[in-house]
Amino acid sequence: MGNPANRQTLGYFGIVGLLGASATVLIGVLGIAADITGYKRAEQEREELITQLQEAVGNAKTLSGLLPICSHCKKIRNDEGYWHQIESFIHRHSGTQFSHGVCPECLEKHYSKFLGDKLDKYLEKKND
Repeated sequence: MGNPANRQTLGYFGIVGLLGASATVLIGVLGIAADITGYKRAEQEREELITQLQEAVGNAKTLSGLLPICSHCKKIRNDEGYWHQIESFIHRHSGTQFSHGVCPECLEKHYSKFLGDKLDKYLEKKND
């Protein structure tokens, strides 16, 4: 526990009773005290953890179940029957941000006639 002077005290619990032979004569004082600092600290930590967990649950967004997706354009149909780009649908429901690129297969499929030899050199370089 260390030096008691360095310890932060969060609370004490006490019971005091007066002992007397009659209403006018005091014989003694009986007292019981307990340091409940550890209990109070644990209670404080528990409250902070509950707050953190509630914030985490509030920030967590999940997608679950079946998503109707177009097998050609990959748009997703929402509950109202409207079709949305997959990126906008996922962003709207989870907050996920997207960055875009072109995979090597699509690069070759869609851009080979524009890039010609440059594409072959690029793909060779990527495979090394």
